[in-house]
Amino acid sequence: MSGIQSPELAIVFWGIAIAWLLAVYAYGPIRSNAHVRIWWGPQPESTTPPRTGPPAPGHAPAVPQYGRNLLPSTVTPDYLISLRRDNLATQAEGLVKPFLGRWINVAEPVSDVSPDNAGITQVTLTRGPVVTVYLEFDTAKWGAHLALLKKGQVLSASGFLKEVTGLWVRLSACEIPL
Repeated sequence: MSGIQSPELAIVFWGIAIAWLLAVYAYGPIRSNAHVRIWWGPQPESTTPPRTGPPAPGHAPAVPQYGRNLLPSTVTPDYLISLRRDNLATQAEGLVKPFLGRWINVAEPVSDVSPDNAGITQVTLTRGPVVTVYLEFDTAKWGAHLALLKKGQVLSASGFLKEVTGLWVRLSACEIPL
C-alpha cells in the first residue's frame, strides 16, 4: 500500500501544497518557457501609456509623468514620407499608422513662419524638394521665440506626429528645446 499513512504527514503535505498554490497566485505568472505564459492569478496591469489621439489645436496632449512616447531617432520625416510615397495607399496606411500619435524630434532649415491663426503659428521646415515638415506651435507660448527665426536657420523641435502624406509631415503641439 502506497501513499501517506500518517495523519500528521498528510497535514504537512497539504499545508505545503496550499502554501505553494497561494504563492503562485500572489506572485503572478509562471513562465515555463520564454514565449509561453500560464496565468495563476490576476493579470498584471500594463505599464505602457494609453495611446491618445491628436491634441486639440493649441493644446498639448496629456503627457504621462514618466515621459512621452517618443519615436526613435531613426524615424525621420524623410523615412515617414518615403513610406507613403513608395507604397500603395492601403499598404502605406498600415505602415504609417503605428507612428501617428507619438512624439518625434526634427531638425531642418526654416522655410517660412506663418502668422498667428486662431492661436497657432505654423512653421514650415524644408530640406530638398521632397522633405517638408509643418510644425504647429501655440502662439501664446512660442510666438516670441518664433519671431526671431531666420529663413534657412536650422530649427530643432519636437512635436506630436499628426499627419503624414507622400509630400509632407505635420506635427502639432510643438516645442523648442531651450
